[in-house]
Amino acid sequence: MVRADVDATSTEAAPLGYWSSYSALSPAQRRKYLEWLASGRSHLPADEGMLFLYYYGLERRLLLDNLDKEWVLREVVRLRMLDKSRPSDHGASFRRYSSNLLCFELARAPARFAAATFDLVCDLADPWREDSVRAPLAWVAHHGRPLPSRLARGIARLNPRSTRSVVVRRVPREFEDLFDRRYAERYGEGMALKIAKRPARFVYQPASPSLTPATCEIPSPLGAPKQFEPLADIWNSCVDDLRRLSKLGAGGGESLTSEAWEALPPELRSETDHPLAAGIQRLVAERTPRAGAEAESDDLECLIAVSEIALLHGIPERPRLTLAQSRKVAETVTHAGFAIEPDATLAALAYGWNDAVAIYPRLDESEVDRSRYRAASTILELGLSVAAADGEIEPSELERLVSHIDAAFRLPLHEQRRLDALRAVLRRDTGRASKTASRLRDMLGVEARAAVGRTLVAVASAGGDIDRAETVALRRAFRALDLPPEALEEAIGRFAPGTNAGVVTVRQAAAVSSTGEPIPTPPGAAAFALDRDAINAIVAETREVARLLAEAVQVDDIGETDLEPTWHTPDSASPAPAGADAPPPSVAAGAPASPAQPGGPPPRYAGLFLALVARERWTREDLAREAARLGLMLDGALEAINEWSFDTHGSPVVEEDAAGFVVNAALRAQRSPRDAQPTS
Repeated sequence: MVRADVDATSTEAAPLGYWSSYSALSPAQRRKYLEWLASGRSHLPADEGMLFLYYYGLERRLLLDNLDKEWVLREVVRLRMLDKSRPSDHGASFRRYSSNLLCFELARAPARFAAATFDLVCDLADPWREDSVRAPLAWVAHHGRPLPSRLARGIARLNPRSTRSVVVRRVPREFEDLFDRRYAERYGEGMALKIAKRPARFVYQPASPSLTPATCEIPSPLGAPKQFEPLADIWNSCVDDLRRLSKLGAGGGESLTSEAWEALPPELRSETDHPLAAGIQRLVAERTPRAGAEAESDDLECLIAVSEIALLHGIPERPRLTLAQSRKVAETVTHAGFAIEPDATLAALAYGWNDAVAIYPRLDESEVDRSRYRAASTILELGLSVAAADGEIEPSELERLVSHIDAAFRLPLHEQRRLDALRAVLRRDTGRASKTASRLRDMLGVEARAAVGRTLVAVASAGGDIDRAETVALRRAFRALDLPPEALEEAIGRFAPGTNAGVVTVRQAAAVSSTGEPIPTPPGAAAFALDRDAINAIVAETREVARLLAEAVQVDDIGETDLEPTWHTPDSASPAPAGADAPPPSVAAGAPASPAQPGGPPPRYAGLFLALVARERWTREDLAREAARLGLMLDGALEAINEWSFDTHGSPVVEEDAAGFVVNAALRAQRSPRDAQPTS
């Protein structure tokens, strides 16, 4: 029996971790938790960890014990009512898990929910998402009821064919009334749902780390998606017919060009649709996979080539867009009522002409916390590269990765949705992670990079072992992070003491038959058994890495802007390695090229450009020191210089290979040290 002491005197207690357990609490934390329980739970605790500790118990009672189901559901609803008084940026994870749990129970046991309770669940699960809307649809199908107009509007809103327009926001009451009238004119009391022959699988991923995903089969109206297409037609007809009323309320106005619309102040932009919105809408409608198809969620993302959006803007074909053109593409998608990932407005990103981007309806207009989101997406990129090392990303690996990101970053729903879209792109392009690792090497200190590496090991171990392909990927990731091989062995040892990084452990069968024996563990290697406490420790550590990453990407953002340069004159220049060309005196002195110099790179990067063309080849270490001396982030500066070179010369200044960077010989010949000398 485990002894669990309670401190009866202390009034201070450290915050609980994300995956807490009662036995792991300190005596002071137990006192705080018990005091909250004894108070009648009439308010939500200030410590979100305590709320989740209580919620874990509710999950276990409902999903594992199968007891007190009615009380548990009422208690979850009561907690959600208390949550309404909190600011919207508090409790996002709790709202997501509790909404999903209510939807799961609605799907699993529709007979338990009366009409009034059904309406309450719909209120708490709103705004509708495709993963959650299946539960109320299953309830309607189970009871043989017509589709209510409120739910019909929610489904129409999700349809990529439904027009994204300011009309819906500007005259919302009139829009809802008109939609409900036209829906009733066509379907009377409501559409009679058709059910697909094949049931759908509804999954609830518990918040508690000790519980496995809960699943159930439900009737699937979304499996017969054609029946819902007329709802998009009703939606679009309402938008079209209310445009005139909307314009009268906004004072009218003539049609605008894209340039004129973008020149409007924000308050006037919100009164009229972007001129290219219809074109974006058409692309999304054409490229979105069949709604409701029984497939992985990533397979349902709308992926569009950047070139298709660029051509709407009249941008001519080129290997890579400039930063300004990339931002214009991303901004246009946003102005059209959609979200785009990767998003060039959130990071200094130049799209390739044939790059694929994910586009989805933007149902939440909340601002994205750029540093937090970019830090989370960095962990996602690295984690997916390791998870995909064996040629297939296992669901358990993906769940572990998502859990780590959720635990470390606590993203609100709209940023979680954005990360889902990015994941769909990255699963098709895991090679991006090597560049991400290189950037982290420049941004973070060795301890922070080691913590990132341990997070990757936690992701790789989610399936119960680390196979040879994953080991190779981890070694490559650790090498890119400039971490020694022994750091990988140490990290693996934290999860499964005694396991050697070079040994592939064999997964044991779920059961041993009477006629066979389990495959023995390889000599000298312990069986791979996940250490849950070690994984929880990594989650806490990753949260600190999240803070460091957020700070690092903020610095990186500064290095990617078109600000006037701030030049540094060090006491001495970085020495060139033996046999290398010496940089010209102007570079050694830290002197910039003149902003007025014709044909030169952006002024901020002129000093680094001069250093680049002074040599035929650079190691990454030497070039990183040179960039740091000039106050620049290396990878961002190289991207900006290469982008300028693409624009002016049609080729990059430098290209990276296994040994470092090779400078374009033709450009070196054109830019001799004397020609590159800045004007005074």
